[in-house]
Amino acid sequence: MHKLAVEVVVTLPRTHKDIGEMLSTTHASEKAVNRQCLMKIAQNIRFLARQGLSLRGDGTEDNSNFNQLLLLRTLDDPTLHTWMQRKAEKYTSPENQNELLKIMAQSVTRDIAATIASSGFYTLMADKVTDASNVEQVAICFRSVDDNFDVHEDFIGMYAVESIKADILVEILKDTLLRLKLPIANCCGQCYDGAANMAGVRNGVATQLLKEEPRATFTHCYGHALNLATSDTVKKNKILRNTLDTTLEISKLIKFSPRRDAIFHKLKSEIAPETPGFRTLCPTRWTVRAASLQSVINNFAVLQELWDVALDVCTDSEARARIGGVKANMKTFDFVFGLVLGQRLLAHTIIHDNTHFDLFWQFVIQIQEKFDISAPELPRNRKAPAQLQIGSSEGDHPCTVQDVYRPIYFECIDFIVSSIHDRFNQPGYIKLVKLENVLLKASKNLSYQEDLGAVLECYQSDFDVSRVSTQLQLFTTAMAEFDQSDICIPFIKSRIQSISSAVRANFSEMHFLEGS
Repeated sequence: MHKLAVEVVVTLPRTHKDIGEMLSTTHASEKAVNRQCLMKIAQNIRFLARQGLSLRGDGTEDNSNFNQLLLLRTLDDPTLHTWMQRKAEKYTSPENQNELLKIMAQSVTRDIAATIASSGFYTLMADKVTDASNVEQVAICFRSVDDNFDVHEDFIGMYAVESIKADILVEILKDTLLRLKLPIANCCGQCYDGAANMAGVRNGVATQLLKEEPRATFTHCYGHALNLATSDTVKKNKILRNTLDTTLEISKLIKFSPRRDAIFHKLKSEIAPETPGFRTLCPTRWTVRAASLQSVINNFAVLQELWDVALDVCTDSEARARIGGVKANMKTFDFVFGLVLGQRLLAHTIIHDNTHFDLFWQFVIQIQEKFDISAPELPRNRKAPAQLQIGSSEGDHPCTVQDVYRPIYFECIDFIVSSIHDRFNQPGYIKLVKLENVLLKASKNLSYQEDLGAVLECYQSDFDVSRVSTQLQLFTTAMAEFDQSDICIPFIKSRIQSISSAVRANFSEMHFLEGS
């Protein structure tokens, strides 16, 4: 009887319908209608969530985005129209909406976790941010590489925290890994900002996770490091600092005044209709400020005309003083010099030699002459203080205005080069460079043993050491037919992607190198 009961339980769902459907066809049709309408409601929620639109909207619940979209769909679906006429059990309440949203979110998170797990290894990324309600939150993302060497960065969620101490952040990251069923042993990298709680050498988040997984190489976010290097450079140079301050003031005068903004657009349509509009100065990302400086260059004539018109219509004494100050600054040669230098510097197009300085100087002089800017002048020769004088010869004084501004040009380049070197010269970055060098040197038939030794020292448990050398030799032979000048990491990636999976199996250790 027990075996018979087990057989019935196993086979019943496959061979028999629901008992309610067997007793009543009305019940069966009602269930089908309910499921159909519930799916419509779920699709409604998915659409609004996918587009980043609020379900509630403004006003009453009847006028919410969710209900109005659902009512729109009833025009093409009589069944859904009848469903919406019901007084209760429509599954449209805020509680039902939140429950369906939560189910969808959990489904998406599980899919992301499964994708990351299938990649084998991952990099953990986190950053802190304060939201509009002044609550500190931690955003968590994962970076992984699939079997085709395509990089994926997946946002997992934001977690509200009362404190951003390192211990609390570590617990949040561990909790996230536990919920996603991702072992910390598969974490091959960490990427945060350079704050003490994240990158501190004693108790920072990176340091604490490295104690549990030594292969979880910490890298100070490259974007953040470059941003800091650029910031350091600008702050050390007076002309660049003053230029950016003036550009920021221009942004405020235009964008915070609808009247001046309207005047600007009117003048632009008359004077320079083909040029791009004015770009505000980004308050946080220094590396994108080149676009704002370029927009000042493009609209220089429009801005000069704007200040004249604005002074005629403006009656507020404080605003008039600010407009007059910006107008006067834009007439100085130092502003034009800093404007062009800052644009070239932030756009990463400057070259460190006299030829490029001469071209740069010619461009600055063209702007100075075109917009009637005050000409550069030689500073008055001054004697050095008596305690600094050596011998009786005359001091070294610039002979031309070019000699005055040439050191500023090269000083800024040297500043940013040294700042980038200092910011990027970190242990995690050096380790990744060695990983890259193994692939590049093997592709070009150069000696890679030193780099390979450093890689194996850190990742020995992840490699079949006996097969690495053999596969690298095969890889060198396979890449011999290509021009060495074309070989780079993206080129290597494209070549590996182009071969079949069967052939790629012969380079299993190379697969790990490329994925890392």
